[in-house]
This record gives sequence, C-alpha cells and structure tokens, in this order.
Amino acid sequence: MNAAGPALLAAVLAPSPTAATEPSVTVTPSPLGPVHHAALANGLTVLVLPDRSSPLVSVAVMYSVGARNEAAGTTGLAHYVEHMNFRATRRFPGSEATECITRIGGRWNGYTWIDQTHYAETVPREALDLMLDLEADRMTAALHDPAEFARERSSVLAELRSYDDPQSVLYDAVLASSFEIHPYRNNTIGWPIDVLGVTRDEAYGFYRRFYRPRNAVLVVVGDMDPAATLAKVRERFEAIPAGGEPTDVRTVEPVQTGQRRVAVRRPGPHARILVAYRAPALTDADFPALVLLDALLAGGKGFRFTRDYPAPARTPLSGAVSSLATEAATDWQASRYPYVYTLTAAAPEATALPGLEAALFRAVADAAVRRWTAEEIQAALRQVRAGWAADLEDQAGRAHQLAFFEVSGGFGHLLDMPERLARVTADDLARLAAERLQPHQATVGWFLPTPPEAAAATPAPRGGEPAAATREPTRPPPLALGTGPVPATLPRRDVLPHGLTLVLAPLSSSMLVTVRGRIDAGGLHDTAPGLSALAVELLAQPAPGERTDTPGLAWTLHADPAAAASRRFIEFAGSGMPEDLPVLAEVLAGRLARSAAPVAVESLGDLARAAAQRARERDATGETALLREALVRLYPKGSPAAVPPWGSPSALEAVTAGALELFLRRHVTPSRTTMVVTGTFDPAIARPVLEAALGRIPSGIATAPAQWPVAAGPARFAEARFAASGKAQSDILVVWPGDRSRLWDPAATRALLYLLGETGYAGRLGRSLVEPGLVYSVNASLEEDGAPGFLQIRTAAASQDVAEAMRRIRSILEDAARGPFSQADLDEAKTYLRGKAARERDGAVAAAETLLREALAPATLPADALTLAQLNDTASRLFRNGAPLALIRGPED
Repeated sequence: MNAAGPALLAAVLAPSPTAATEPSVTVTPSPLGPVHHAALANGLTVLVLPDRSSPLVSVAVMYSVGARNEAAGTTGLAHYVEHMNFRATRRFPGSEATECITRIGGRWNGYTWIDQTHYAETVPREALDLMLDLEADRMTAALHDPAEFARERSSVLAELRSYDDPQSVLYDAVLASSFEIHPYRNNTIGWPIDVLGVTRDEAYGFYRRFYRPRNAVLVVVGDMDPAATLAKVRERFEAIPAGGEPTDVRTVEPVQTGQRRVAVRRPGPHARILVAYRAPALTDADFPALVLLDALLAGGKGFRFTRDYPAPARTPLSGAVSSLATEAATDWQASRYPYVYTLTAAAPEATALPGLEAALFRAVADAAVRRWTAEEIQAALRQVRAGWAADLEDQAGRAHQLAFFEVSGGFGHLLDMPERLARVTADDLARLAAERLQPHQATVGWFLPTPPEAAAATPAPRGGEPAAATREPTRPPPLALGTGPVPATLPRRDVLPHGLTLVLAPLSSSMLVTVRGRIDAGGLHDTAPGLSALAVELLAQPAPGERTDTPGLAWTLHADPAAAASRRFIEFAGSGMPEDLPVLAEVLAGRLARSAAPVAVESLGDLARAAAQRARERDATGETALLREALVRLYPKGSPAAVPPWGSPSALEAVTAGALELFLRRHVTPSRTTMVVTGTFDPAIARPVLEAALGRIPSGIATAPAQWPVAAGPARFAEARFAASGKAQSDILVVWPGDRSRLWDPAATRALLYLLGETGYAGRLGRSLVEPGLVYSVNASLEEDGAPGFLQIRTAAASQDVAEAMRRIRSILEDAARGPFSQADLDEAKTYLRGKAARERDGAVAAAETLLREALAPATLPADALTLAQLNDTASRLFRNGAPLALIRGPED
C-alpha cells in the first residue's frame, strides 16, 4: 500500500482555493414556493426553501452513499456508520448531538437505505445556527470512539433483530434472489455475520471516504431568510475540502431471462407471497408510467419508502385476490438504479399460496391489456398527486423529499412529477407491462409458516459490555426560544343536529384536505369480545353504490394497535386533493350509515374471518402480545378493559349478527363521532357540503355515558416471563397505573414522560439503556385516551441483557418515586413541550391529529402554567401508588 507524503496530505487537508468564490444561486418556482439552489466550490449542493407557515426550521443532510457502496463481507457498514454519527463529535460530546435537539422540543431522524444516508432535524427557528453547526461537525468530526463503537454493536444488532417478521424476512430473501450481482441484493441493515465482524477502523474509514461535501446535499426548509441562510451555510461548510470518493456503481444487473423462486420456512402467523419485477429507476422515462400503472392496479401512493396512504377500497388488485387474501399491496421506490416493483399478499394458510400467486399474475396481465378509460386514469392521477402532496405536507417532509430526489437523480424530478405523470398515455402503460412485467421476469417468494416448536431461537450475539453507571452530560446554557406567533389555525367547532361534532380548521399552507375522526366505540364498549373489531372490518368495506374513484379512508382501532385509542375509539382518516372533500364526506356518510342496516349472516362470516386473522397476527407480535397480558393483569376479570380490543379468533367467530347490529346502533352513531377537517378549503363552501352529507347518518340509539374501569397494579414490583420460539431477543413491557385525577395531571404527565424518555433515545431511560448500548430504543408513553389507563415503558433487549435492562428500569422508576424533580427539570420539560407543540401543528395531517386529540381531551392546565409543586405531586401519585409490572417475552432459556 502506498503512503501519502506530507506535502500531498497537506494539500488534501487545505481549504479549497476557491472557497471564497460567491456561488451562483438559481431560484426554481414550484408549488412549494421558490427553491433556492446553490453549489458551493467544494461540491456541496445546497437547497433552501422558505416556508413561514410554522415557526420551525428543518435541516436535512443526505449523503449519496448507502448499502450499494458496501463490499462483500461488510454489509451493514453504511448503517453502522450512521449509528456512530449520532454519537459524539468534536463539538458535541456524549449524546449531545441528539439531546440538544430533544431538549428544545425538536425532532431528529436518520436512516440508511440503498442509495443514501440521511440526517435531519426539525427545531424551533431560533435553533438554525445550532443545527448547521451540528451537521458541519457531523460531516468532519464524528469521533467513532472505540469504546462507543463496541457498545453500539448491541444497538445495531437489536435493530436488526427487530425486523425478524415474515414480511421483512421474505423481502430480504426475494431481493437476494432477484439481483445476481448488483449490490441492491444486500440487506441494508446488514447480514448478522457481517455486523458481528465489522471493525471500528473499517467504519471510520468508510466515513472518511464518503462523508464529504461533493457527496452531500444540504437542505434547509422553514421560517428563515434564504440569502442569510446560504451565508450561514457557506460560513460553516465552504472551507471543508471537497474529498469524497465517487459513489456511483458500475455494476449493471444482467437482464433476467427466467423466473426465480425462493421459499422461507419459519414460525409466523400467516403465509405470504411476494412477487418482484425489475423496476425503472427514477430518471428512466418509464418511471412515471410505472407509478401510474401501480395506481390503476392498487391505488396511488406517495413517493416515500412505504405506502403511508390508504388505498381505495376497491381496486383491480383487491378484487383479484379478495377471496384468498387477508391483505394485498404493491410497492415501488424511487431509486438511482433499476430496483424492484413488488406485489405481496397474505393468507391464513399456506395452501392458499398457489391460488394467490396465480391471482397476482392474472391481475398484472389484465392490467397490461386493459384499455383504461380517461376517467380511471384521471382518478389514479388524483390519487398519486394526493400522495405526492402528503409527502410534502410539513417542513420535515419537504426537506427530506428535496434531498432524496436530488441524490436519486435531481430535485427537479420531484417538482415536475405531476406533469410527467399527466403525459403518460394508455400506450405507455401497455408497453411498460409488456416489456417489464412478464412472468418470466419475476422473482417469486413464499413464506411458509411452521409450528413454533419447529424453529429454535437464534442465539442473540452479545455486544459491548454496558457501562456500570451513566453520568449526566455537561449541558450548555438553554437556547432562548421566541414565542413568536404560531400561524393561526382557527378551528370552528359545530355540533350538527344529530350530535356529530365537526371541527373545521383551514390551513392555507397545505396542498391537501385531510379528514380525521374518532368514534367512541372502541373495545372498552364491547359487550362481547371483539365487537368493535368487527365494526371496524364492516366500516372498512365499501358501502353499496359507493364511488370507486375515491381517495382511501383508513379505518382502524388505531394505527398502532398497542396505543390507547384502540381501547376507547374507532378511528378513521383520509386525505385527498381539495376537490376530493365532497367525495370523502359522501363516502364517510355512506360507511357510517351502514350502522343502521341489518348485518347479513354471510357477510358476518367474512368479517369474522378477517378480524380473526388480524387478531392472530397481533397475538403473534411481541408488543401487542404483551399488551394483552398487561390488560388481563391490570383490570378486573370480566371487564371489557381486560380484553384486547381486537378480541380472539374464537370469540370473534362466536359473535352473532344481532349482537353486532345492536352494538353498531348504540355506539357507531353521530353523537359519538368527532371529526376534524384541515387543509385547503373555504369553510363557507365546505360547511354546507359536509353538513348535507353527514346529516344523512342515522342517529342510532342513545346510551348513557360509560363508567370506565380503573387499572390496579401489583402491591410490589413484579415480573412475568413468557417463552416465544423463534425469537432472537426479548420484548419488554413495563406498566403501572396511578392516580391522575387532578386538573394539572395531564400537563404534568407530559412533562414526566419527557423526563423519563418518550422520544425513544433521550431522557433518563435513554441515557441509562440506549447510550451504553443495552437496547436500540426505549419509549415511555401513556396508555390513556379519555379513559383511565396506565403508563408504560417499551423496549427490547438481547436475552442475556434483559436482567441488567430491568435492573436499570426499576432503578429509574424507584428514583422517580423518591423524587422530587427539580426546577431545572421542569424548565427543560416546558421548553421541550413548547417546541413539540409547534411541530404538532405543522401541516394538515399533523394539525388534524392534534386538533382531534384536543377536541376530546379533558380540561387541563397549559404546560407553561405548570408549577414544580404540581409536577412533584403528580409524580408522587403516579410512581408511589401501585408498583410496576414487568412483562418479558422472548426465547426460552
């Protein structure tokens, strides 16, 4: 190996001689506003988008390096480097790189994917300079301390083990078969053997090779001046040497000339199939045609990694597999090189897989030859545009998408995507399918579930030894946050004649209209287990005569089945373009009107089978399986609170049509429904349209207010363990009830959750468990939403680390019980909650969720009015009344 001489080394490290050159700035008009684009002399691409709709700023740095740049034997290296770059840098010691964001109510994020590594922060606007300092230091001065590197291995492995589910395992297997030589074939998070073997020097070398300006895009979106922001960026970044090895991949995947197949046999709650075709890259002329064909086949989606928006109730794909599958979906992703277009479906039994495979191939073949009508194409275009707009709803989304598209082929592809889609013709769709979506071009994967005893748990590799104790970091003076005006979302609240509560909150900065609501009809109301789950299945089905060109409406017991709303409320949500609001209202009214109609016996059987499959899946998932145990142990036997809202397969199949009809008429009623509409609309025009549509919902049967059961914990700290075959780590749920009856309790509880660690990585729990590498993340939350509940801590650890993790959690809770908390604690929590409040109103989707929660919340003190005495009073009643119960589910010893 040749060594660099001193003169050469000095030249490499010297500032660029053109650093003082003023970069040229181009301004691109867009629906988002003017995008200011500059290229610094060292190659750093800078995009700045002013957005004064919220007193926030989002900073994103995306490096054009990812899993595609890893060599054989070092898979997961880019992801490991990402983890290390959230640890200490020269100017941000310890965990300060993340805690300085969390303390002011900001949100940070990062991920590694096939083409890129992303770092992002959304913070109050006063913290822009601090965020630019942080990203400049991350680019040049991440330390990768060897001791921290060893501890971080446990965290990386814990994250890797968290993807030990049928869908993820099958996806990895199919990708490894679909690609023969291109690095897209590798698991981005890394194969376990490679993660175990990677060294600190390999990771640090990767960091120094690729984390340089010429491989980076820096985006700033928010409440700031573009010229001043560009000057701040130049001040911090322009003197950094360009560096950075090229990250382009020369390997070209050979054309696939025959169908490939793979089968995975493991424990799991259901069988699954995944079909993958080679998909065009973002810059390919066929990319818009794929996006539109997918929308026609399965419903439009946005341009992020996952389908975050519900598909329409009726699609050609859902019709093709409806008699066989419990779920079906498609996916594509914008990529720098040709990646995959996938179709997936799940069924209760493996015997259904041959028929499912034939149905999926038939759906694709039919889509290829079908002559789509102009109305169908326009509906699909509207759905895709709604997904595109939803991706750009808040500042963080705008910053991410600009960076992502710039790295993937140019941010112009993001801005002109609606126009490119509008130019796609029916002939383009047919040609795409004929050239790229033939059976011989597919890779087919089957997931075949095996009995739990057939697969032994994989021993969990041990990472670095956890530190014996954690120290409080040395903290800088708090950042002074202004109390400048939050853009006024002035909600108007009306109660319609039949009792439905309607909240209208126009938001001029949005490109969408968003509908979100809750029906007071969740599992706590069940007179027989699973009635609310069956109600959700019914409401998710299209009503007779319903339009087929509508945006999707999601109907759930809650997006997170472990969340509190799943026990009291049924939730619905949907987004579309402004012109879709009357259609959304019409569809919603039609679905809710079904609560007054008879339930056919044959329909009930279909609903019960679908709900039973979802119950089996939730019972097989660590987090929800432990919640089931917690409810049984905390609530009185026979109480609906002691039964998971999703019920059990046997109970669901025993429900009669009469029982479901009575439940619907009593609980799925207008007087129990609260609905929020935010986004771009004129209230004077929208209100009568909404009132006319929603006014047709039958009133139902009036019922008395419910009396909620109260949770009761054990007399002293207790643990219960449950064996789960095939798991590589243990899921941990710690729950405890407490008295929260005072006016100030909601505000105090929010402050206490922050101090414990609601963000997953910070607080007392984060410093004690995440920082030393015992767990990947740990989250404190309140399992309560309008009904008495309990607090919970959720995490997962390698089996050999469970005892130490539990010791630390118990110590933190006992310390909280002893108290008291300090004025500094309270001041820090208030700063966090102020910043968080601004983030929770950024964009129509977030604003709708926040306004809905507030509309249903009991009266409380504002967080800023909370006193130290009130904080400690709530802490005392929460942590001293009833001891925690720890539930642990993992491999058998």
